[in-house]
Amino acid sequence: MDILFGGIHPLVRILVVGSLSYLCILVAIRLAGQRLLGRMQSFDLIIAVAIGSMFGRLLTAEDVQFTEAATAIVLLVGMHYTVSMLTYRFPRLATWIETEPLLLYYQGRLLEGPMRRHRITEAEILAAARKVGYSSLEGVAAIVLETDGSFSVIHREGEGRSTLPAFLRPRS
Repeated sequence: MDILFGGIHPLVRILVVGSLSYLCILVAIRLAGQRLLGRMQSFDLIIAVAIGSMFGRLLTAEDVQFTEAATAIVLLVGMHYTVSMLTYRFPRLATWIETEPLLLYYQGRLLEGPMRRHRITEAEILAAARKVGYSSLEGVAAIVLETDGSFSVIHREGEGRSTLPAFLRPRS
């Protein structure tokens, strides 16, 4: 019977510590700002996974104290805030931490090099176009792999060619 029900103490601990931890995470995320909740860069994902892992361990391991987990959560959210502030103030640092948008399709041509490097298939490019209402790539000027891993589809402007920012133009 102990396998199914180990007493009331572990259940009460999970309820109390889980509730306190949840509130701690909510407050920490609220203080960190909306960036943590937006589309994720690599360092955003690291924070989310680490906090989730800590929360799970806190709920299931009696040897982890709430204050230890709360301190770790505050540390991780603080580090996230610091990194995002530093990348905002020092754009060169951002190039080391954050990725840049990547052109995958441009004016009727799939760009094989970037697609191969990032393991993007033609089927994924076509799916991105379908998500915004295109049955083919005919009306599409460009498809960009964004920094958060999503695709942006840039529509062709009339009969002419769509203009892209310089950092997205294919290199000759």
